[in-house]
Amino acid sequence: MVRSRQARRRWELQQLITALSLAGRIESEHEALPRLAALAPAHTSTCMTILEAWVRTSPHPWTLQQHEESIRAILKAGIASGDAATAETATAIVSRCITAGIDLRDALTTS
Repeated sequence: MVRSRQARRRWELQQLITALSLAGRIESEHEALPRLAALAPAHTSTCMTILEAWVRTSPHPWTLQQHEESIRAILKAGIASGDAATAETATAIVSRCITAGIDLRDALTTS
């Protein structure tokens, strides 16, 4: 049962990556980003990859602000992972958000 749940989650994340790469955007951020935030502790690298790809689509600053809580949760999971590449991705995401007027630098701390 646990194995099938994990497989479903991996499939769900892979579908989101595919959809984002094909469509160039996420149609329903209000559903996708909170779901990513919930999955980020167990699927950190994949969730960070998706978040980075989404942020690269240059969503409207208002959209970033609306989903700030979910973005912070994903970034914090990335930093908590202790992986250097994931931390670098988190820093790149925060930089892109700052250029859009959303300061998430505090999400880069582990406290």
